[in-house]
Amino acid sequence: MVGSDVDDPAMNELVADLSGSSDRFRELWARHDVRPRRSGTRRLEHPQVGRLSLRLEWLPIPYTDRQHLTIYHAAPGSRGAEALALLATALRRTKAAHQPI
Repeated sequence: MVGSDVDDPAMNELVADLSGSSDRFRELWARHDVRPRRSGTRRLEHPQVGRLSLRLEWLPIPYTDRQHLTIYHAAPGSRGAEALALLATALRRTKAAHQPI
């Protein structure tokens, strides 16, 4: 299977060509053990708190058209967790300042 587009003629042609010319490719392709990446680490630069290293969890939402939920989180006690807490505090203060009296 090639992702969600199993009927892509160009991809099917490529797989056929590679399968015909490489025993190793044919062996690996037949295993069907490729899985989408569902977790990992992302590094980003935030304008207020600087560089962050966050864990990423990618969760497919069943019965939807390829929708998924992506969750970013930091390890407890890490620099990333401190930065996220700082941002949350700043957001709460901003919201409180804009509440009607």
